Formats: sequence, C-alpha cells, structure tokens
Amino acid sequence: TWWGGSPVEAWMRGESVETIPEFKESIDKIKLPGLSVDELREHYAMEASQLDQKIQSSDPAAQWSKTDFDDSSWKDLQSPGYIEQQGEPNFDGIYWQRKIVDIPARWAGKDLKLDLAMIDDNDFTYFDGHLIGNTEGCRVMRSYVVPGKYVHKGKVAIAVKVIDFRWNTGIYGDPSMLKLSLSDNDKISLVGTWKYKTSLTLDQISPTPWNYAIKFNYPS
Repeated sequence: TWWGGSPVEAWMRGESVETIPEFKESIDKIKLPGLSVDELREHYAMEASQLDQKIQSSDPAAQWSKTDFDDSSWKDLQSPGYIEQQGEPNFDGIYWQRKIVDIPARWAGKDLKLDLAMIDDNDFTYFDGHLIGNTEGCRVMRSYVVPGKYVHKGKVAIAVKVIDFRWNTGIYGDPSMLKLSLSDNDKISLVGTWKYKTSLTLDQISPTPWNYAIKFNYPS
C-alpha cells in the first residue's frame, strides 16, 4: 500500500505475529471462539469502558477543571494547535488545557454553546468544573451545550482533558469553530493562548483495547 497508515502486523500471518510476546494477548482475543461480530463489538465496548474508568480514577488532576485552580505555572499552548509542535515532541497520553473566559452579565443563566473544532483523540470537557461532554475520535467536531445553571457573570475556566493514543494530539481544525457563544452574533473566540500541563503518559495507563469486530488492520 502507498498509505503508511496500516500497521505492518496486518500484513503478517497470525501464526507469525503470535510468536511476538506483546501481541500474543491480541491474537488470543481475535481467536475468541464462537463470537459473532456483534459479540465482539460488545466485548470491545466493555474493555473500552473499563479503560475509561481506569483513566478517570488514575488521573491525578481532577481539580484542574475548576476555575479557582492556579494554573500560572503551566506552559502556554496556542490553540488550535498540536502540543507535539509546541514543546512536547512524541507525547502520547493525557494532558489538560485550560482557558479563563469572562462571561458577560447578559449571558448569566442562559444555555451556551461551546465549540472546540476537532480534538485528537478523545476529550472530556469541563465548564467551571462541571463535565459538559466527552467525545471519542479525532475526526469528530466537538460541540457541547453549557447548561444555563452553570453560567454566571465573571471569570470561568474552560478545561479540556485530552487523551491521545498515537501521533499528534490537541485541538485542531478551523479556528472559527473554536468559540463559546450565546448566538451566532454573540460569541467569544477561544483562539489563542491556553495553559496546558501533561498528566499521564501512555505507558502509565493500560493498553488501548482494539475493536476486533473490524476486519481490517488486524492479523489474519
């Protein structure tokens, strides 16, 4: 193939790959006896949920979502933009980025829309310490509703916990889609400087589960 996006193991015989210790568990799962495609999907969903729970419990940074947290020692990050290109080469794992915004009085008590363009790979997004949404997948537009009960006049933190499994990570895409808004004509741009800090590397969390119901990119 001319595209370098498929792992070399997908082009090898299963018997060869399973002789490599780090791939044996994956090969054993592919060979799960009698499982249908739907059952394999359910198995993947269960493993993904277990990993998510472990990440949530092992990440030491829950307080980082709160507005009153002092992030003055954190590094600057330009968004949209990848952290690998801004001082964290070859980073895979979990990092947080925060931005303080000043909510006008006319917005108090009203639902807002938070657009974060796209994020590579997964995110948990907070407004003033409250989780308002999470999305999996690096090619999915992020658009979350901020309930009016969380909206008050004054400074609040928008905090994004980003989980990355490979290659680039961060908020990326169209800068016009990085904003907090009450309406199309009443909005605050979130383009520019955020604060960020890494939390856990990929080596500190469990291996990513694979969806064995998908036939491509896996040893046969």
